Amino acid sequence: MKTITVFRVAYDGMAYFIQMNPTWDLETAQRTFFHELVHVYQFRKGWLIERQTYAIWKDIEYSWALPWILRPWEIHAELLTDALFVPSCEADI
Repeated sequence: MKTITVFRVAYDGMAYFIQMNPTWDLETAQRTFFHELVHVYQFRKGWLIERQTYAIWKDIEYSWALPWILRPWEIHAELLTDALFVPSCEADI
């Protein structure tokens, strides 16, 4: 069964789960996976805490109603991804 979730990181107290869209091309999947790993880093550092109706980023509470592009943890993830991500091609694997 293929997931319809585009991308997501979840934590169950013991492991992080990253769900990805299986129809993406390799480079999009790699870049998105890298971006999601930045979120795992944010969780581990204690910078990002997710709750059902809000998120806490560096001790400031934000509503999930805040557009994705304005969420500071997403801005941070995009900045790190832009700076550090290097795609590999299928021939490299």
